[in-house]
Amino acid sequence: MARVGRVLATAGKLFPVFGVLANRLRFPGLHCGVQVEIMGEGALLHGVGASIGAYSRIYFDPGGALQLGDGVGLGRDVHVQTAGSVRIGSRTGVNDRARLYGNVAIGRGCAVGPNLFAASGAHLFRTAEPWLPLEMQHPQDGGAPDAPVTIHDDCWIGINVVVTPGVTIGRGAVIGANAVVNRDVPPYEVWGGVPARRIGERLPFKPPAAVDSARAEDRPYFYSGFAHVARDAGGHRCDPVFILALGQNPTASRIRLRVSSTAGGGIAHGGQRHGFTAGQSDVVFLKEATDAPFHAFRLEGDCRLLAALLEE
Repeated sequence: MARVGRVLATAGKLFPVFGVLANRLRFPGLHCGVQVEIMGEGALLHGVGASIGAYSRIYFDPGGALQLGDGVGLGRDVHVQTAGSVRIGSRTGVNDRARLYGNVAIGRGCAVGPNLFAASGAHLFRTAEPWLPLEMQHPQDGGAPDAPVTIHDDCWIGINVVVTPGVTIGRGAVIGANAVVNRDVPPYEVWGGVPARRIGERLPFKPPAAVDSARAEDRPYFYSGFAHVARDAGGHRCDPVFILALGQNPTASRIRLRVSSTAGGGIAHGGQRHGFTAGQSDVVFLKEATDAPFHAFRLEGDCRLLAALLEE
């Protein structure tokens, strides 16, 4: 089957219909438009309903990976090139002519306008020998260190936006058209300009000491790694890694999670690991000595998070 796919892919350069057939054979369930080229030795993983628009090019350096969640749509003439990982979360749309290079992660439910440029690598031009031509400096120094780009869930990225290496755009942020984002953007803020700066906010991001999945206003603080749907029943389903935003209790020493599971499992946090049973369970961790509101957890098994709180 793989050999047939390669033959059809070659023929597809002359007859587009063969290219469409080749991609269907190689990646069952992934919808590809005409003249979509997927090249190199890498892994392409996709969820239900994912699609890649016509004339797009996916190129893997050895070991590279592209992961598309359920319902992800890449527009026409999108280019992806990676030796690392490009990940795009469920229900995110990436519009025409986007360019994603290196290690780039875009979260769930994002709206990405045309012509996004996001890359984790950069060319060097300030070196110990700046008089050398650029074409000599880059190979000599091996390029700048890789610095992944992260765009969290529920972001709106306008047309013609550039995101430079190492930048993290927080959950719920809005980036205006033509912006150049060269520093981290806090959650739910609105940024624009060159270089980009804060011009407003969607909502005041103030993590509370306790969050409950039954309260819609707490959803921003189930920060990352949750498969939110329009009306979650019985808690938010957790990814293998999930992040909570909790604050406003400086004397707290513990974090209590209330989870619901059909089979039990375990959760790790800050060097601690505790199990949970089928049904509803409370899992309690010692709080790490940090003022940051973000708390990351690693899940073994399957569960929904019902509530979380900081306690003394």
